[in-house]
Amino acid sequence: MHFYSAAVFLTAALLLLAEGPASVNVANAQGLPVQYGLLGLGDLTTEDQAGPYNVPQVQAFEVEAALATKTGSPFGAITDQDILNFLANTECLESTFNTYAAFGAGLPQSLRPGNVTGGKLGNLSPEVREWAQEVALDEQGHVRLIREVLGDRSVPCPDLDITGGFQKYFDNAVGKQSNPPFDPYKNDINFLLATWSLEEIGATGDKGCILLVTNPGVANGISGLATSASYQSGVDRHFLWQRRNESVPEYNMTVHEVVMAISNYRNELDGPANTDQPLYNTNPNFIAVPLNNINLVPTDIRGLTFSRTPQQVLHIVTLGASNGKGGFFPAGQRAVIGWPQQLMHMHASAIAVAARDMKCKLWQLPHTSHTSVSVYTGS
Repeated sequence: MHFYSAAVFLTAALLLLAEGPASVNVANAQGLPVQYGLLGLGDLTTEDQAGPYNVPQVQAFEVEAALATKTGSPFGAITDQDILNFLANTECLESTFNTYAAFGAGLPQSLRPGNVTGGKLGNLSPEVREWAQEVALDEQGHVRLIREVLGDRSVPCPDLDITGGFQKYFDNAVGKQSNPPFDPYKNDINFLLATWSLEEIGATGDKGCILLVTNPGVANGISGLATSASYQSGVDRHFLWQRRNESVPEYNMTVHEVVMAISNYRNELDGPANTDQPLYNTNPNFIAVPLNNINLVPTDIRGLTFSRTPQQVLHIVTLGASNGKGGFFPAGQRAVIGWPQQLMHMHASAIAVAARDMKCKLWQLPHTSHTSVSVYTGS
């Protein structure tokens, strides 16, 4: 399958935008105009002659960003092996944290673990411990898949800072220092907040990588990673929704408020496109459910999940470090795609379109002066 160049996508998008975006007065899925926000970008492949097809704007931006990622690397063409080794690093992070929380030990040696700071058994209820064990074993399977596909070409797990990474991650998101320091193993709520905050990065990042590989077997395997992470984050969201009004004393905030802070922070780190949502719908112009409705499955107004490029994922898990070293990865990642190089330049086409077709809304979280940006469509 061969894609048109990013320049073709951008030209078509800008031509359509010159005519002005369609207006929408209905927030929910019922009554949504069929043509809302569609970009007439023609055939997405050179072999399919049945088009042209209309592509939703969100998906068009994601395809554009993927094409920019594929062709804009300073290291040359990105291979399927490069993508899998990038995923090995993020899957090692998720599997290591959940394995410690569930079983009190790190990854088995067959999965080639790295040095870990801050791993320990979680102080969890029987219900949540069983869930942690399921996630841990699933995540170990994700690392195993990459080891099996690449063999001795797969990179070992990088050095990880679990407790320090989570503490900085949550403190940055909330905008103040936790007191006592945030501990992801402390109790059910802290663990669920921590594992959810990683799984949604994994779900969107895995989905974004599907566009970057050429082997259909590899693409199918990565699709399995993405859907697995999506299921996991959905369960995490349900647990958190049930506890949404409970306190997180380290920040003197409720679970719902901390979830919103994390969602806002991830949105800030990955660029201007809106790829994250809290437990409630705060934006009826962009989400398929009514304002303040429960929002367990983060999607756009068509109910489609989001994607992130590897560079966007790196910018989140390293907490915005320009050299790719920071946050959960103090020594960086062990992969060709190891730092968020040229993050703004590589997404310039998508950003240019978003800047013309989207509006920015600022909101301020309770109990903090930390301000976040959400980009949304609508009148």
